[in-house]
Amino acid sequence: MGLTKIAEQKLKAVSKNLDIVIKENAKKSEYAKSLVIDISGKNSDAASQLAGLIKGNVLTTVPDGEKTPDNTDVLVILGVDYTGK
Repeated sequence: MGLTKIAEQKLKAVSKNLDIVIKENAKKSEYAKSLVIDISGKNSDAASQLAGLIKGNVLTTVPDGEKTPDNTDVLVILGVDYTGK
């Protein structure tokens, strides 16, 4: 099973109302640390909880070069640090 699927299962296990709308590679492939971006600015608690699960950092802006998905409140980018454990 791939890391994206493992992360999806882990996140959905703690947040039942979570909808994964897009799964695709980030433009930059070597983020050192996983990121959880609160795009809407209205989900800081959820973003912090999700970041804790994947041991990532919370941001409020999408990194340069990455696209902001439509109709998305929170964006997760798995970094090279993510092992699925």
